[in-house]
Amino acid sequence: MIDYMLVKQALIDQGLKVSSAISYCSKIRKVMTTTFGSGLQPISKLRRSHKKIIQSVSGDEYKTPNIKKVYLMAVCHLYEIYDITISPFEKYVRDWSSLADADAVNGTSAEDMVKIGSVDFDQIREQIDETKDPDDRIIKAFYTLLPPLRQQDLINLVVYNNKKDPKRDDVNYLHLPSKKIVINEHKTSKIHGTKFIPLCDRLCDEVRKYLADTKRDVLLPMTSSGFTKRMTRLFGVSSSIFRKAYISKYTVDMSPEELYKTSQIMGHRINTQLVSYRKNLKAAEEEENVKTSSLEAKPDTHYYSMSTPEGSEEGSPRLIPMDE
Repeated sequence: MIDYMLVKQALIDQGLKVSSAISYCSKIRKVMTTTFGSGLQPISKLRRSHKKIIQSVSGDEYKTPNIKKVYLMAVCHLYEIYDITISPFEKYVRDWSSLADADAVNGTSAEDMVKIGSVDFDQIREQIDETKDPDDRIIKAFYTLLPPLRQQDLINLVVYNNKKDPKRDDVNYLHLPSKKIVINEHKTSKIHGTKFIPLCDRLCDEVRKYLADTKRDVLLPMTSSGFTKRMTRLFGVSSSIFRKAYISKYTVDMSPEELYKTSQIMGHRINTQLVSYRKNLKAAEEEENVKTSSLEAKPDTHYYSMSTPEGSEEGSPRLIPMDE
């Protein structure tokens, strides 16, 4: 029988976070249930059930190509753990991946376009100095002085002010003397590995002020839902909308090298940037109230330059915030 505790531990041993491993197990159990009627199935049965699983995931229960891809990929993890071939699945994963990208290009909702258009990075940056609440202030700083990070990369970030870099690999942390963030655990860590994100002097100054004002050595100690609520209160949008807005507004005229650097900071594939820009541009063209010119702004190159920070692999460039 499928041992879900074993599967979960195997996924964690492969580098997944506990929450991600639990999510994969949940997806595997759902596929088993929709295919066979129960989440508990003998391993011998799995070896001869590729076709039946494909038929199940192809059905209406899994509504979009992206959902189909994600659930079948979860099953691929299960099969690999039990040393069962996944080759019959691979074509479907590729096909559904391509269809998911095509769906993304086909446009975005008018509501999201309004939200994306409402994000004014320059205006928010100008508000930093007048913002009194330490958490609000540091959020504004991080979301306008760097390409926006995922919220899980920023919340509960441990800060070290000692001269020596602790070089920890079990937590995400910020080392002030070397002016960098080290992100070990993130959504795409299996693809991008550890991320080294250098910080400009102004952002480091904001971190020092935050530590002095809060008497803490952790940035934004809160849950993901708490952070989302704060973002909504501050800006009326989520961190995800901020990321889409940055891509739409600042990557239009970027060179391939600049797109690569930005993708390294933000932790996604370059293709994600291209798809996001194209779908937002298409939606803008279809909406009379949204001007295409608003998506054709020059990248805010004042803050960034090319370099290889200490601790990153040679030849692995990152986007370095420049001092004002």
